[in-house]
Amino acid sequence: MTTHDANGISLKSYVRVVLRWKWLVLATMLVVLGAGVAYTWMRTPLYTASSQLLYAQQIDIQNPLGGLYVDIAAQQAEIESMPAVIASSEVREAAEALMKPAPIPNDYIIEAVLTPGTSGYSNVVTLKAQSAKPRLAAAAANAYAEAFIAWGHKSAQKQISDAIAVVKAKLAPLTDPTA
Repeated sequence: MTTHDANGISLKSYVRVVLRWKWLVLATMLVVLGAGVAYTWMRTPLYTASSQLLYAQQIDIQNPLGGLYVDIAAQQAEIESMPAVIASSEVREAAEALMKPAPIPNDYIIEAVLTPGTSGYSNVVTLKAQSAKPRLAAAAANAYAEAFIAWGHKSAQKQISDAIAVVKAKLAPLTDPTA
């Protein structure tokens, strides 16, 4: 007759069952261990590369000589939109054009992460690229950073040319001698 404690089967009973089936328990442990080792050896390693982008305050087109006051909320909104811009098709296509040789689609993963500072605000965006090929990871991180910078320059130039057009339109009635 076996002794049962108040909760059911005793520890002695568990040990007896494990000892009775020790070869099955040992074989199961070895199979799980072997599967883990095989997975680790056969898994393709992923390499990570990163680039960091520092946000610089843009020129206020309405008051280009001003700029003493910085609207933190507006600046944070611009910074928080940077990952969406980096993920856009325009930046992706420009980045892929910069990478030589051209990467195979889905051969790398790119992610833009805001890096918060001590005050909770951020002015740094980190681009993290992952690939099974270390050179491709580095090339992707650098190409996306360069493509984003080029996009920023093009965007600023467009804003300035739009502002020049507005200023010329407002100056036209003042400089027109027939008016």
